Amino acid sequence: MDEDLPDNLAAWFAGAVVVPIYESSSPVQVAVIVADAEVVLGIGGVSAHTATLRAAFAQTGAGRLGAWAMDATAEGPSLDDLVAAGATVSDDLLAARPDHAERDSPATIVY
Repeated sequence: MDEDLPDNLAAWFAGAVVVPIYESSSPVQVAVIVADAEVVLGIGGVSAHTATLRAAFAQTGAGRLGAWAMDATAEGPSLDDLVAAGATVSDDLLAARPDHAERDSPATIVY
């Protein structure tokens, strides 16, 4: 996959649907969003965002792949850990994933 692709396009090619959450969203709103969108994995910008995602996942049962922090100093797994976990994914699987994204496949859900 081209490293210059925007993150949302890369996520779409991988079969993911991005669900952005506003920084100003309350913990209750975050819980409703992750439950309604059936969020599987969350990425928080800073420790507080990641903690809010983790709390919402615990409350709703969503987030089976957990919440990861962009800030490597945050408590819990970081994006570096996520990259390391993906190191075992085969090149063949990565090459096949873009075939799952079609013109009418959702790319983003905005609440």
